[in-house]
This record gives sequence, C-alpha cells and structure tokens, in this order.
Amino acid sequence: MAPLNESNLTPVASIATGTQLSPSTGDFCYFLILCYSASGLEQEGYMMTEVTMYVGQALTDAPDSFRVDFQNELKAALRKLPEVTVLDFVGLENGTAQDVYLHDRKCTTSATLCVFIVDYASIGLGMEIMIRHHAGGPVLFFAKTGRKVTRMLTGYIECMDKTLTRYNEVEDIIVVVKEYLQHTETH
Repeated sequence: MAPLNESNLTPVASIATGTQLSPSTGDFCYFLILCYSASGLEQEGYMMTEVTMYVGQALTDAPDSFRVDFQNELKAALRKLPEVTVLDFVGLENGTAQDVYLHDRKCTTSATLCVFIVDYASIGLGMEIMIRHHAGGPVLFFAKTGRKVTRMLTGYIECMDKTLTRYNEVEDIIVVVKEYLQHTETH
C-alpha cells in the first residue's frame, strides 16, 4: 500500500482556533487544524471509513440451525473483516414488536451495506428489503444453493439489476462481501 503523503492527500478545509494562555498578558495560542481528503487510496486497498453492515434473514419460521447457528457463524466471520461493524437485530425474544420494527428499520436504513440471506420465506425480511430499497444504498443477496426463492424477489433483483449469489457455506458469502468492499465506493 502507498504511504499517506502530500501526493494522495488534498487539503479541503482549515480551522483556526485559539485559547488564551495568560489572562494577565493577553497571550494567545492559536491552533491550525487542517482537514484532508484522500484521493486514489481505495485502489491501493485503504478502507477509508468504517463499514456498518446489516444482515437480514428469516427468523420466525426458519429452523434453529439457520436462525441461530448459521447467523452466529456468518456474523462472526463478517466481524473479522477489517473496519466492519455488524449491526444486530432485536430477534425473536427481546423487546416488543414495536421495538423490533423500529430497531430493524433503523439498521436497514442506516447501514453502509445490507446483506440479505433469502434462504427462507419471511415477511419481515421482505419488509426489510423494501425499506432498504426506498432508503437507497447497496445490497447483496444470497441464497443457499438449491433453495427455492420466491419469484417476486428474483424478479425484483432482476429489475433492480442486482445479483442473487448462491452459496454453499459461509465462506462463500465472505468472499463475495470482501470482493464487494474492495471494489466499491462505500469505503
């Protein structure tokens, strides 16, 4: 990776501030704060800002092996990626129904990237996908190889020029997410 220096940093703002050092003499100390914008560093592999990621998936009617085991494995692997924070949903046991809706809506709209696992039919997941659609922002869709996915969703994915990526194991998802993060302007 290239070092940070004048060739890839551009001054974009300066702020001068001061503080009085001595009330009796009136001496001041001034500080100049320079703000820089990095250019071209994404191509060098620098991650410019932290990525917040929301993982949406079926919960209510999904089997425990998916709802608990798969979710924990996927989120643990995503959390190992540098500069990535994975947002958690409220889940099935905690909070009220309103808490779930308000929290998950906030996560879905504010995340830098939403990763939707569409292995099982879910009204809540469908709502999250549409909330994200209206909020804008990047999404990645995944479904286990061999799992049926509703044509309503596959039609949406095609109309929005997105991709439904099939996976066999969690590592397949991680590879695609890493590739996305390396080639996108969201970081």
